Amino acid sequence: MKRLLTIFIFILSLNIVTFSQDFAKRGTWELGGSVGFMSTTGVSAGTSDPAATTTFSFSPEAGYFITDNFELALLPFSISTGSTPNFTYHVQNNQIVVTTTTTTTTSFRFLIAPTWNFDIQSNIYPYIQVLIGYGTESFKNDTPYPDGYDYSVSGLDYGAQAGIKIQVAKSSILNLGVSYLMTSREQSGETSRFGNNIFQIMAGFSVFIR
Repeated sequence: MKRLLTIFIFILSLNIVTFSQDFAKRGTWELGGSVGFMSTTGVSAGTSDPAATTTFSFSPEAGYFITDNFELALLPFSISTGSTPNFTYHVQNNQIVVTTTTTTTTSFRFLIAPTWNFDIQSNIYPYIQVLIGYGTESFKNDTPYPDGYDYSVSGLDYGAQAGIKIQVAKSSILNLGVSYLMTSREQSGETSRFGNNIFQIMAGFSVFIR
């Protein structure tokens, strides 16, 4: 295992020497996507919930360099899904009965992402990305409930992402990053914030063309 890791690091170091400073130039298109793990904390009336849920996400991405190092990126859709157990208690025949149900949450969002890529004279490009867009969450329970229990909410999404892009071949990029996203899902008449705080660790791959 150590030998394989050593070989991988050696190959990566060769790429660093061979493919330097080819990326992040004006007129370049970057096309790819990423997968990640998200830790989501709910916010109700401006107060964060004590527990967080972990979900898996997938996001394709396309970007165009308007100038050297500055890219306007678009995440046309980002999908994540996860399940949360629910417990209800009631008394039946002088005994406490516990009922377990599962709520499945599916999130869909569309994001615009201005991105600053920093040229440090190697094939490694640190970057900072602003995220702003629109999202929706759908909630569905696994057992029948009265009409109105299954529902969806939507609203503004905003946050930031930071990480590094590594040029690992002549026109290929490995992307490693972390992001923090806040969602607002207030309904009409609500003055405090309802939504989620989302922390994500992600890895992606893209190609760039001119």
